Amino acid sequence: MRFSILSLALLFTTNVWAAISVTGISGASSVNLSGTPTMFGALGGAECGNDVANSATRTCDSCRTASVVPNCTATAPLCVCSETRIHANLQAHITLKKDTADVGDAKVMIQPAATGTTTAAGTVLTLTSAANGGNSVDFTWGQICNALDNTHSTCGAGMGSFTGTLTIWIDKNNDNAVTTDEPQTTVSVRVINPDSAEAVFGATGSDGIGAFTAFPGDGKVFIENTKAGSGFPNLAGGSIATSLRVFIDDAKLDNAYPKGLTLSPGSDDLGIDSTTNELTAHTVKNLENGKVYFFRIAIVDNAGNVLQYFPPYTGNDPTCNDGTGTNCPYAATPDQVLGLLSKDVNCFIATAAYGSTMEPKLQTFRDFRYKILLRHEWGIRFVKWYYNYGPKAAQFIFDKPALRAVARGLLWPVFGFTWMSLRLGLVPAALLFLMLFTALTIPLWLSFRRSTPRV
Repeated sequence: MRFSILSLALLFTTNVWAAISVTGISGASSVNLSGTPTMFGALGGAECGNDVANSATRTCDSCRTASVVPNCTATAPLCVCSETRIHANLQAHITLKKDTADVGDAKVMIQPAATGTTTAAGTVLTLTSAANGGNSVDFTWGQICNALDNTHSTCGAGMGSFTGTLTIWIDKNNDNAVTTDEPQTTVSVRVINPDSAEAVFGATGSDGIGAFTAFPGDGKVFIENTKAGSGFPNLAGGSIATSLRVFIDDAKLDNAYPKGLTLSPGSDDLGIDSTTNELTAHTVKNLENGKVYFFRIAIVDNAGNVLQYFPPYTGNDPTCNDGTGTNCPYAATPDQVLGLLSKDVNCFIATAAYGSTMEPKLQTFRDFRYKILLRHEWGIRFVKWYYNYGPKAAQFIFDKPALRAVARGLLWPVFGFTWMSLRLGLVPAALLFLMLFTALTIPLWLSFRRSTPRV
């Protein structure tokens, strides 16, 4: 029995020691090391110029050369591109962790994803440093592109999107073949070249984002009401949307172009939660109060391609392109007083009543202020009035528990109205609120009439 237990323990320990794992990947457009490691090669945009194409360590920024992208004529600033585009000479480097007892060099075999019932044979890559002791492997993207699509060994613009699997193993007997007794691990490879149709915002109608609204804040603007298609975040080209890139200009919507062109003050990325598919951030910061800003967005996929640019405004309202942005849903003017309060400024009466700026109801009141009140002249006047008198009322009730309780009770119907307004719209909420108020007050009034003695 002891021998059996000891044997099992040694076997288990040997399997653990025999394992090989990936600890780092560089020389790719993007990398995901969670779960099965994945390395991405982005092919969006024009091929790399000679200044980069001959480099083993640099990706190229095709977003800065959008005007020379094939098939992009009048809409050149709205072409698919990538700031980290791969090329044939770019060298990928994978760092490994293995047991010192596993003597031998690490080698790599690439196998394209199965097509139907056909599984392509694996190709053993020629490594740039063959005698590596099993600590790392280095190879070029040209080898990967050739193995996935041998008609585009240069990783050219005409190559499509492909998926493959790298098998990395310690070749103990140096026979260039993977055997079951040799430590091995896998890395997924994704080469993504978005279809040219993906340059257009919401091109397919099912995978992109169909609309958004810009709301003003204090030195910032909030990107809200992003309406995603049913297929989102999966994109038609086979990639996944990971963030929204926001392009900004202070002249008009037509001027909000991608990086590399005339752009003021620049661009910002808002992350997308992989679980909820909602934005993890909504705020474009470091803006100047009192200045009109115009916004366009594009999608950044998991390979680093930038696609689905929001087009110039073509509706009937000219204010999106005349520089005023008066009624343009894609323009907003930050304001120090009338914007969303910063974290160090309380929501006055509501904060005094509830006792904490973290109370969820306070965010509903804030949303009501900058999404509804500040969109109307009467709302702006009300907010100005509130800023004048709200702090005094808050200070008066803050240290009086009885008054705070009364304030909380009075705020409940206000909270209900703001909640309905944010979801239904101001007019429907007002009508519904009036109906509910009438339905509640009429029975009370009739009961009061019946209980009051007549003289």
